[in-house]
Amino acid sequence: MSQKNKNIQTPSGTDLPPTSYVAAVKQVTQAGIAAFSVKNPHLMIAGCIVVLVLGVLALFQMPRDLLPPSKQPAVQILDVYWGMPTSSTETILTWKFERYTGQAPGLIHQESKSYPGVSVVNNFFDEDSTSRPEAMGATVGYIMSVLRRLPPGAMPPIVLPFDPMGSTPVCLVAVSGDFKVNELYDLGQYDVRRALQGSPGTIAPTVMGGAEKQIIIELDPLKLKRFDMSAAEAMEKIGRLNTFIPAGDVKIGDFDYPIYTNGVADTVKAFDDFPLRSREGVSVFVRDVGAAREASIVQTEMVTLNGKEIVYVPVLRQQGANTLAVVDAAREAMKALEKEVKGLKLNIVADTTVFIRKAVETVGEEAMFGGGLAALMVFLFLGNPRATFATLLSLPFSTLFVLMGLKATGSTINIMTLGGMALSIGLLVDNSIVAIENIMRHLSEDKDPNRVRVVVRAAQEVTPPIIAVTLCNVVVLFPILLTKGVVNVLFGAIAKTVILAITGSLLSETAIIPLFASRFLTGEPPKLPRFFQAIQNMISALTEIYGTALEKVMTKTKAVVVGILILFAIGGLCLPFIGTELFPRADAGSFVLHMRFPSGLRIEQTSEQAKLVEGKLKEWIRGDLEMVLADSGLYQGFPAAFSQNGGTQDVSMVVELKEHRKKTSQEYARIIREKFPKEFPGVEIGIELGGLLSSSLNGGAQAPINVQVRGSNALKAHDVALNLLPEIKKIKGATDVRILESFDTPAIEVNINRKKADSQGVYTDEIVQNIVSALAGSIVYKPTIWVDPKSGIDYALGVRFPEEKFQTMKDFENIPVTGKFQERAIPLNQLSDIEQTKGPTILSRVNMKRTVNIMLDSQDRDVGSVSGDIENVIKKFKVPEGYKVVITGEIEKMKDALGQLGGGFFLSAFLVYMILVVQFRSFMLPGIMMMTVPLGMVGIALMFALTGTYYSLQAGIGTIFLIGIAVSNGVLLIEFILHMLEHEKMELDRGIIEGAKARLRPILMTSFASMLGLTPMAIGFGKGSEANIPLGRAVIGGQFLATLLTLFVLPTVFRYLYRKFYLKEN
Repeated sequence: MSQKNKNIQTPSGTDLPPTSYVAAVKQVTQAGIAAFSVKNPHLMIAGCIVVLVLGVLALFQMPRDLLPPSKQPAVQILDVYWGMPTSSTETILTWKFERYTGQAPGLIHQESKSYPGVSVVNNFFDEDSTSRPEAMGATVGYIMSVLRRLPPGAMPPIVLPFDPMGSTPVCLVAVSGDFKVNELYDLGQYDVRRALQGSPGTIAPTVMGGAEKQIIIELDPLKLKRFDMSAAEAMEKIGRLNTFIPAGDVKIGDFDYPIYTNGVADTVKAFDDFPLRSREGVSVFVRDVGAAREASIVQTEMVTLNGKEIVYVPVLRQQGANTLAVVDAAREAMKALEKEVKGLKLNIVADTTVFIRKAVETVGEEAMFGGGLAALMVFLFLGNPRATFATLLSLPFSTLFVLMGLKATGSTINIMTLGGMALSIGLLVDNSIVAIENIMRHLSEDKDPNRVRVVVRAAQEVTPPIIAVTLCNVVVLFPILLTKGVVNVLFGAIAKTVILAITGSLLSETAIIPLFASRFLTGEPPKLPRFFQAIQNMISALTEIYGTALEKVMTKTKAVVVGILILFAIGGLCLPFIGTELFPRADAGSFVLHMRFPSGLRIEQTSEQAKLVEGKLKEWIRGDLEMVLADSGLYQGFPAAFSQNGGTQDVSMVVELKEHRKKTSQEYARIIREKFPKEFPGVEIGIELGGLLSSSLNGGAQAPINVQVRGSNALKAHDVALNLLPEIKKIKGATDVRILESFDTPAIEVNINRKKADSQGVYTDEIVQNIVSALAGSIVYKPTIWVDPKSGIDYALGVRFPEEKFQTMKDFENIPVTGKFQERAIPLNQLSDIEQTKGPTILSRVNMKRTVNIMLDSQDRDVGSVSGDIENVIKKFKVPEGYKVVITGEIEKMKDALGQLGGGFFLSAFLVYMILVVQFRSFMLPGIMMMTVPLGMVGIALMFALTGTYYSLQAGIGTIFLIGIAVSNGVLLIEFILHMLEHEKMELDRGIIEGAKARLRPILMTSFASMLGLTPMAIGFGKGSEANIPLGRAVIGGQFLATLLTLFVLPTVFRYLYRKFYLKEN
């Protein structure tokens, strides 16, 4: 028996053992949580049942998603003006929207892109001062002021809520079947979108691919010339012959008669009989110069699925909606619609929920496997099934408590919350291990006949240090809840989960375990089988060896200090070998291949080139290829806001791999990068990896690194980017380096000679209307509709020339032009000077500054190192005055996030130190305990350097989390050493050794439980597990070294400082 237990006295009047458990409970006179729990078992059991029921309900009711919902208030402004060139779109539309809405309160950042005829402006607001409804309201209010300044014919802009982390579709609904492409477009626009948007949380904003159905009267330019007519003149007459003016009603006699007219053509073919001109009794009909038919707008976008042309509807989720529920509801809606429309085939492609389900499942399995390993370790150390069961009680209780808390706070089940649960496994059993180990030791050494009282006394003995450790773990994570942006979204969920978990663990240790132990552990301990007895003997022998080693080590203070300095030096040497990234790259099972062919390439040619690329992908990927969806070109309308293309020369190709594949997405990306330039020289490519995870964190950007050149003149900024491009390409690890904007798109400039036009009796607007009518169609400037009497759907009505009529520049120059005062058709080139030129495809702006974007990724090297080299290139590069080069994208977010985590780390360390100061009433002792934190960080550096792991946000949260874990063992160790010195009155060296030996078993148990619980996470067994690997490795590496050094360094430093200060003072 130890000296401590020789002094334990049985309270007077209770020497006789109680006759029953109830009698034993009545003899308990102590106060505290443990005594209250033992005396009120029904209350404790009822509380557990409540947690069980609410936790299970929360498990089935909580939505499941990949990431927590974004908190960033953002608004998107969209406007369309068909046929407007990019430069005009920027100055006439985009600039106005930016200037007016830029005055909205709380606006912190503004981005815009101008395409041919399409303006997209994204406004981002401060999440602390502005709510989403306030952001929408302010933006709409300022947009109202813009309307009167828009050009004639411009559509009113659309204002939508924008989710930066939800800008990528959760799936795509492919629309195919026995229909023409424009019929598929109609089905997608009116039927598929209606069916999908009937589900809660679903956004089906538009149709991609195909072309909108229109009623087009195709005019033959040669026949028009024969009759001295122009397209604009024909449309003017057709518009007057097809009218929607209601005729009203008339009262005749005793009745009121509604009046019906044939002002609108009944059928499409009826337009052929419309007279366009009558002279001297001779009429010219539409059929004389052309023909009316069901057609579509000039196609600028084509979508193919495995080589077959289709259309698709992107499905997005509303902010806060459940991704899995959205996709499941889409499936049900598709099944119902397929039954309604015969021949219609609907398929879900690019389904992100496959990865989400697998990721959530994998993290859950890792948590369960880790819990099993921790349970096995506890059983081996304790050798008592009942004691092991008592220790593991906190796992289900705390898990259900977490689910209940997450449900109450409106959280979702995602890889962050599940990662928090997996991270908490060690902590969940730590408190229980300390409590059970102390209870078992007291039961074996304390001779009090009232065993219930022994349990209560043992439980309450460790309650203060356990509460202190729990508070340390809580305050460590509290600063994370004060962060902003992506750090708060991602790691606020982890912090909340861990705080709930350790709170549940504390309740379990202080209330449930004393009750269980008093009921089931007070009897004779079971006789251990030989195997388990051997383990106990090994642990006892290890304890003695540790005591002997500590006795030798703690007297060699200088050697210990030198050893610590050497470790710090090794850790410092490891730092250059540790890369950095925002978030670990995941094998999402799919990737997006972005391609840019020669600027201005016709959509038909671009689509054919995409098919050739698809054929090569089938060779390169072979048996692992599941599906290829190629989106070629850019629709000049609302769908452009949801496309990553910049014109008809661009292709975004979604490549989906089979679930059971031989290689990862990253490996196939490497193969494509090697082979593509040889097969398709001169074609720029970029491969977007990581799927929904990376896209959500990057706000839908095509690449993780974005070098922006900002200035007043876009062409000059583009020249700067062109000069930077070769230098960036030389950087090791830089890949897919390309410029997003281009200024070499072939264009035609028509310089109208107003003097000639006036002399011919033609106005400028008439010339432009004739050009538009011949090419894009008169719908652009004279919107007229025809309503199908069968379906009730209205279609745009207009005239234009057949596309095949324009084979040479001469065909364009001969477009016939007429006017109000000039009935004779005059060729366009007689009224204007026509020359070929070049223009921009996309114009980008950031905070109203014209911006040119250099996009790139990294391969075989971390993003942080590549970005560091780019910064060095920029420093040496001479940037023209008035222009600025900045690095944005993932690296910008990473720097901001790591800065916030760094501040959180020091704040967490300070708060922990202050709690320990209050607990131990000393400023020196907490300082000793905090020594384990920097020692643990050395362990993280060693782990990451040895395993080749990049330091990311996940590792940052692991580093902060390590503060509480590392300090907890030090608290228990110093607490027992002080107990031996102050209460047992042992001399210094003996007290240190006995206190350390008494805590060796629980320290090893808690440390091994934490490390084994995180081992599956650190290894990463399944798909989607990549996200949490750095987190697991950071905690394991840090805790391993912190634990090892806690057992030797802390007693040594304590001995030195105690001798130098405390003994001298006394």
